[in-house]
Amino acid sequence: MKTTMKTTINKFLFDGYLWCERKLAGLSPKQLVTSDGTFAYLEGGKGQTILLLHGFGANKDNWNKLAKYLTRDFHVIAIDLPGFGHSHHDPEASYGLADQLTRLLTFVQHKQLTNVMLAGNSYGGYLAANFAAQHPERIRTLLLLNPLGVASAKHSEVFNYIAAGGHNVLLPGNQEEYAFLLQKCFYKVPYLPDFAIEQLTREATSNPSLKEKIFFATHERSGDNLIFEGPLEQVLKTYPGPTVVCWGTEDKILHVDGGRVLKREVEHIKLVEFEKIGHLPMLEAPGTMAKEIYKAHHEAKKRT
Repeated sequence: MKTTMKTTINKFLFDGYLWCERKLAGLSPKQLVTSDGTFAYLEGGKGQTILLLHGFGANKDNWNKLAKYLTRDFHVIAIDLPGFGHSHHDPEASYGLADQLTRLLTFVQHKQLTNVMLAGNSYGGYLAANFAAQHPERIRTLLLLNPLGVASAKHSEVFNYIAAGGHNVLLPGNQEEYAFLLQKCFYKVPYLPDFAIEQLTREATSNPSLKEKIFFATHERSGDNLIFEGPLEQVLKTYPGPTVVCWGTEDKILHVDGGRVLKREVEHIKLVEFEKIGHLPMLEAPGTMAKEIYKAHHEAKKRT
């Protein structure tokens, strides 16, 4: 009984915390019901549309701190990708690259989004790059934050361990494992109150079989390697639009070498490295990340 009451109180406090974050960011929660299922998303601001795609195991609220710097001049949309957050979860569905891109296109079409700045972090960056390559007519500028999917990059310690069949730190099973994941995601883990840690752990450890299914639909294991259906160093050669890749140099989830590979392989890419930043620059350095978005926006305006 005490545990249930504590959980209820913590959820109430966490919901209030998110409400304040969203309010400060100028974002409101919304839903879009389609024939493919329901999309949960945050929306706010006016101006150039920027669509934000979160990473694996995360959700739309990963963008709140960054959005606070953007909604004055941008129309910001941050969605829960299918299988995560409050968007539709179907354990029987397929979550391969083509399926997720089809679902993303459904959202974009229903919202009538064109001339979009598309930004994605990690898994969201993998989807963003592949989406832009398939639908370049809809994308004005592509921004990738520590993106997944650079096949020829050095593996991080975390991914070497996963590829070799070790415990997947991206699929935590309890609070201790979630705390370990936070250590790997940040150069300096931000302070989180106890109620937030408990609720975030609860969300991170929910639907474990579905998350595992999505993980291995994205990363195929081949010997001691993880391979990708849409490797970015190939995919981005087919996307002609302006592309900015931002990478925290202290990323323990995806090696910073990924950004350097993309810069070497794809001529039109601009690479920005953030010193003393980890896997989630929009959370660890939102002001710095916002400056890069404004720069990309102004560069795009010069070209039109």
